[in-house]
Amino acid sequence: MKRTAIWWIMLLLFLLEGGLMPWLIPPGLQSQISPHLVLIVVIFCGFFVGRHFALAAGLLFGFLHDIIYYGYMLGLYAFAAGLTGYGAGLFPNRSHWHVLHVLAATAGGLVFFDGVVYLMYTFFAIHEETWLWLLLHRILPSLAFNLLMALLLYVPIRTLLERSGTKSKQEESG
Repeated sequence: MKRTAIWWIMLLLFLLEGGLMPWLIPPGLQSQISPHLVLIVVIFCGFFVGRHFALAAGLLFGFLHDIIYYGYMLGLYAFAAGLTGYGAGLFPNRSHWHVLHVLAATAGGLVFFDGVVYLMYTFFAIHEETWLWLLLHRILPSLAFNLLMALLLYVPIRTLLERSGTKSKQEESG
């Protein structure tokens, strides 16, 4: 029952990403900042629930992003979000982390996600920006915004995720 609440919260955040966030971000920064609220929760799920749950959530909501928001390559965001969530679940001793550890690992996950998307777009020649340009003009501004959102979401999401139950024996054994 409690994991159902996680899915509903991620759906709400998915709707807020496309519905409310464009109104909250100043018009001059909308081309630089892309909110990844659902990806933040997927990363948190990897830390506090387990890698398989985070993989499923990343695949599902990444695929929704592919269909609704980004139409260049179907499945790219699903692949990148699923891989990021699964990777977040591979960190050892995550349940004893301090908020700064979680934010640093979340920052790494967000940069990893954007890096995978950039590499795939470069591989298929969809854009021609350099990594340095992308880092300075898109990733770092988005990272600052998303870390602020991660800090705001940390306590309620961690509380909900820790109450949702323990990891399966397969998750705990590796």
